[in-house]
Amino acid sequence: MFIIFGGLNQKIAVMTGKKYKIGLIGAGRMGERWAKIISGSLIAELSLVVDLNKEVGEKIALQTDAIYLSEFPKKNVSVDAFFVVTPHAYLYQNARRALLLNKPVFIEKPGARNATEMRKLIVLAKKRHLPLMVGFNYRFFDAIQRAKKAVEENKIGKILFMRLRHGHQGRVGYEKEWRMDKKIAGGGVLMDQGVHLIDLILWFMPGEIKKLSAVSQNLYWKSNVEEYASIILKNNKKQVALISVGITEWKPIFSLEIIGEKGYILVEGLGRKYGGKEIFTIGVKDKDSNVGEEVVECDPEPENALRTLFNEFIASIETGKMSEPIGENALRVLQIVVKAYKILDKK
Repeated sequence: MFIIFGGLNQKIAVMTGKKYKIGLIGAGRMGERWAKIISGSLIAELSLVVDLNKEVGEKIALQTDAIYLSEFPKKNVSVDAFFVVTPHAYLYQNARRALLLNKPVFIEKPGARNATEMRKLIVLAKKRHLPLMVGFNYRFFDAIQRAKKAVEENKIGKILFMRLRHGHQGRVGYEKEWRMDKKIAGGGVLMDQGVHLIDLILWFMPGEIKKLSAVSQNLYWKSNVEEYASIILKNNKKQVALISVGITEWKPIFSLEIIGEKGYILVEGLGRKYGGKEIFTIGVKDKDSNVGEEVVECDPEPENALRTLFNEFIASIETGKMSEPIGENALRVLQIVVKAYKILDKK
């Protein structure tokens, strides 16, 4: 059984019985991070690693005392849940296989390569009454959690608009990586960092998106997908959000602004990668429009967001109650991305 503790809108599940056996599909950069989270957990253990690349797959398996396979097991295996952490083109097929084995599934963002694939996974998971969680881990960073709590407590009043800027400088050879291959990734920077920002917008400003405009650019990396995109969204509550995301930000950046009727919230930096610090600022105006501001330097450890997300997933298996982000959240994000690409394809 689990004992559930509350803390800053997170539940931390502490197991008092068996450890959950996790199968990891995909041993790349993100797969390696998840392997460390799983193997370092008190409530689970990594028991299976699957990757076509024998060198990276066996390396993680040896480090975690797990079994290594070069392809998805053809028959049921002794695992309690699967983490699917592959390039986008292979998320759907591996998640589907796991669900057909009646296993709870965690999929890395964006959940699938497109909305059609995501919708099929949601239907299958519901049919089999299985948890299906998607890895929008930005929700669980310290500063973002503080921002969500402040909004829920109505500290800044009704949200008027949001402005988000995010990006990094890429790396040598980035244009040749799968993230810049449309057939594998499904798109460019919008399908990588952009989906995180769209998820945050829908989380903070739930509502139906009524208007969308978009522009993109590909002047530096010269791949077949966008390296920079700017999107404006307007929902049925007339709230507006602006997104700027790119891999030509020579100084890595994460900036989230939420402007409300009574004040504002600013998050600068995310983990240690984007600015080295993670700063939460809230400003609230009084009846004379004088603003009182509070600044908090948050915990910049990025793996804490993964640990919280992992604990949420395990708790959902144990309790049968799903915690967001789930398949439906990913579907809404992907539907917006599809609309954005339709606009960009016409320009």
